[in-house]
Amino acid sequence: MQTKDNLEAWRVFVSVARTGSIKETAIEQNLDMSAASRLLSSLETDLGFPFFDRHSRSMALTERGQSLVHHAEQLLAYFSQVNEIRSEERRVGKE
Repeated sequence: MQTKDNLEAWRVFVSVARTGSIKETAIEQNLDMSAASRLLSSLETDLGFPFFDRHSRSMALTERGQSLVHHAEQLLAYFSQVNEIRSEERRVGKE
């Protein structure tokens, strides 16, 4: 999985953890449901374990998924800061 897709997958993971729903996450992240589901499944495959217990209308974090949420949020915050620094450097470089 490429970095951009990987970051998107982490965003999907954090959103599903918060909402308990692929559908709500897809709407929130401006994705179709199959893309959101595919990103999440790919991330679970890459790490080798499921993050969620899937039920017919909801998803609940597994114990391992629960332990991962905070780290995923930190990862996303870090990349957000990196993007802010990069944007600032570009802005300053144009002045």
